[in-house]
Amino acid sequence: MQNPPQEPWLSILLPTRGRPAQASRLLTSLLTTASDPGGVEVLLYIDQDDPQSLGIGLPGLRVERHCGPPGVGLGVMTNVLYQAARAPYILLCGDDHVFRSPGWDEAVRAEFARFPDGVALVYGDDLFQGEQICTAPFLSRTACELMGGPCPAVYKSSYIDTHLLSVFAQLEHLGHERRLYLPGMVIEHLHHLAGKAELDDTYLNRPLSGEESQDLFLALEPMRARQVKALARHIRNFSRRAA
Repeated sequence: MQNPPQEPWLSILLPTRGRPAQASRLLTSLLTTASDPGGVEVLLYIDQDDPQSLGIGLPGLRVERHCGPPGVGLGVMTNVLYQAARAPYILLCGDDHVFRSPGWDEAVRAEFARFPDGVALVYGDDLFQGEQICTAPFLSRTACELMGGPCPAVYKSSYIDTHLLSVFAQLEHLGHERRLYLPGMVIEHLHHLAGKAELDDTYLNRPLSGEESQDLFLALEPMRARQVKALARHIRNFSRRAA
């Protein structure tokens, strides 16, 4: 009699468009560097008009495919995958990333174990922008629920990482240092601006320009203030109950 499949501790939310080779490269790097790949599930969001991406997968990894209409923004795709995720922790990742550090999953779990209340943002070095931006952020489901989801659905293509970093920077100003940068954990961002990828259609066909994305980010400051307040309240209440 076979043992039941291992329940995942981490759900990787991976929207992908027209990049089966890049997504497969990411999966291969995950499988070869994770200490416990059986504890990870990968959820792909694939456009309905992108049949070449339907075959993305790798033996030894748990991969789910979710198809949706083309042209949907990154925030919507991320939230669709989040609703289907099962693990208590999530990673927001792009198909232009590659796991480089063996045992990265153990390092992430050790950081979250420091905070039983579940509120933390963990990220590593992307060999592009380093500590300045969390291009591959790890979050707990607890924090996501307190914030109303892993990211605002209105984001079309960029600034999700900036939004999250701003929330946790504001939380730090309140005395809760939960922005955890791990310089020794590398999840490389092979972005074309770093000279590590070609400028393909996925980059070129973004729904919003950089200026429009920035305007949207600025308009969401009241939402970030509410999210910070909810996270801080949870931390304080958890601390009182544990005392």
